[in-house]
Amino acid sequence: MTVLSSPITPSPSVVDQSADFDRLIAHLVEKPASRYAILDPTFIDRTSLISRILDSPRVRNHFSQRCIFVSCAGARNTDDIVTRLAAKLSIASNSDHMKAVLENLTAHRKTLIALDKLDVVYSLDNRDEQDAADVMLACLASIDELSLLVTYCGPSLPESVMWENTNLIVNDMLIKVRKRPSGPSHPSADHI
Repeated sequence: MTVLSSPITPSPSVVDQSADFDRLIAHLVEKPASRYAILDPTFIDRTSLISRILDSPRVRNHFSQRCIFVSCAGARNTDDIVTRLAAKLSIASNSDHMKAVLENLTAHRKTLIALDKLDVVYSLDNRDEQDAADVMLACLASIDELSLLVTYCGPSLPESVMWENTNLIVNDMLIKVRKRPSGPSHPSADHI
C-alpha cells in the first residue's frame, strides 16, 4: 500500500543535500519510532523541507512507501486534522476517526506521519483545543513503529511528546530531534 502524499515541490534553495540534512534523514531511518519537530520562527518554507524529507529515497524505502503528509493549514480544530489523517488512510467518514486512525496505524509496521503547520491548532485562543491537540499527539506518539514529523512555529513545543536534546541545523532551521518516551504511556483517544 502506497500512502505517500507529498504534493508540494520542494524549493532547492531552501534545503540542499547538506551534511545536516543527511544527518536528519539518518536519525529518522535508524530508529524504530522517532519524533521530530521542525521549528522555524522566521517562517522559512517548512513545507518544502518536510516534503524533501518525505521524498528522500532513504525515507521512502525505510517506511516502505508508507509516508503520510497532512497539511494542518486552515484546520479549525484538532478534529479537522484527525479527519484529514483518516482520509489519507482511506478510513470511512462515518467512523470514530481517532479510534479508527489509531487502529489502522497500530496494524501497520513502519509508518511516517508528517503534520505540516501543526502550530495552527495551538495558535487558537482555545485551551480545550490545545489540550485536544496534545492528546492527539500523545496518542500518535504511543504507537510502536510510528514516526512523527511535524512542522511548528511557536514560542514553545507541545509537551505531549518527549523531546530529545539533540539539535540539528539545516539552512538556519532548527530541527529538534524527539525520541519516543520510555515506559508505557498509552493516552486515551476519548479526550479528542
